[in-house]
Amino acid sequence: NEIGRISFGGDDPTNNTFQIGAAILAAADGTWASTDCPARLQFYTCDDGSATLDARMTIKEDGNVGIGVTSPSTPLHVKCDTDHFGLQLTENSGDESWQIGIDADGDLNFHNSSGPTPQLVVTDAGYVGIGTTAPAQPLEVAQSATSSVVKISTWSTTDTDHSQIQFHKSSSATIGTVAATAANEDLGSIVAYGADTAPGAAGAAKILFEGDAAPDGDAVPGRI
Repeated sequence: NEIGRISFGGDDPTNNTFQIGAAILAAADGTWASTDCPARLQFYTCDDGSATLDARMTIKEDGNVGIGVTSPSTPLHVKCDTDHFGLQLTENSGDESWQIGIDADGDLNFHNSSGPTPQLVVTDAGYVGIGTTAPAQPLEVAQSATSSVVKISTWSTTDTDHSQIQFHKSSSATIGTVAATAANEDLGSIVAYGADTAPGAAGAAKILFEGDAAPDGDAVPGRI
């Protein structure tokens, strides 16, 4: 039930009537008792071209804030707009910005001010795409009309410190469970792909890392 309301309005010069353009409403957010008074606040405005008040922001009895939603389920719950943006960050001069939103497929998109195509995407399957909106693997990096480069840098005065690419293999199908690998088991590979005439991606060259013998207590013999 509504507890109270503050309304903001003005005169409509077309028919000399008083119109409400915004409001703040307080309402009970549950059953009240002498020591139990849950309440919420809702903030309303009218769209341009409309005289209908729409709820824009809600503060629930538990302190959760909803923007575009009236029943926020987390401390801050934002519903994306029709362009699928929910948050915009703009630097001080106003010339550069980033927008974050969720599209109709459930993908999390990060856009900068250079254009409508997102620079980074996290799909609803958990795949990450940098330079591509449809990553085919857990991580895919793509660039157009130039070389795609992944750079790993190490900055250290210690001679033994260096950059690494590590391939880990366990014989368990449970993530986080380490089980000994076997002799002749594939441990990792580096594969170069080209495009065939189908067209499709096809492996052209490969470096394969294998177990060269059964592992012992502190070593895994290997071969390339």
